[in-house]
Amino acid sequence: MIDIISLYNDTAFRINKEENGYLSYADFNALSRLAENRLLDYISGDIENQKPPIPYLSQKNRDWLAPFIVDKSYQVENGFISRPDDYYGWEGMYQLGSVVDCDEDVDGEEGCNTPIELVSGYEFNQRCGTFIEGLQPSAGKPIVKEIGSKFYFMPKTIGSVVLDYIRYPIYGQIRTKIDSRYNDEVPDAATSIPYEWQENAREALVFMIVDQFSNHVREAALKQFNQSTGKMVRDTK
Repeated sequence: MIDIISLYNDTAFRINKEENGYLSYADFNALSRLAENRLLDYISGDIENQKPPIPYLSQKNRDWLAPFIVDKSYQVENGFISRPDDYYGWEGMYQLGSVVDCDEDVDGEEGCNTPIELVSGYEFNQRCGTFIEGLQPSAGKPIVKEIGSKFYFMPKTIGSVVLDYIRYPIYGQIRTKIDSRYNDEVPDAATSIPYEWQENAREALVFMIVDQFSNHVREAALKQFNQSTGKMVRDTK
């Protein structure tokens, strides 16, 4: 976890208020939230596939994402489940307690879990209506489609499943208090919310916050300085 007050200080140092203006705590919180979403988008694979990294191009990608990859168990009823509120992106899904595709079926053991293939709505309907046995969904080859905030399964009686997914972070936030001695607004370390990101993400978050701040104050020199010194891929948006 990264202490958010220390990251604010790193960001303010790079901005240099005498040259480029003051970064208020409220503005920092707003830009920080955008930066967290932007970083999550970047390391999980840009939605437009216009820039690297491809998702999980290396173990380093997975290490960055590790705090946000979680699993959740469901008992499927009526052929669907609702997507978690903190769901950001798909990682995988499997059926519990199946022995399909195991090399060995050992009595008394749970056996292998069966992967569930995520398909488009069009492919889902095509495979449900096909007469080609190899394409028909079955207990051994279940499929799922994502429509709105729900996942729909075939076969509908699939039972217990586990969804692996990338979740949104619990956003870091600086909360403030009034210093009784100088009557100034100062960060409150006791109530501020730290980042869930690991220390390796510090420089990238600083880069993104400064980049957005430079756009906000229209300081081209600050943006150029940040791009030349910051540790982040240059074509990030």
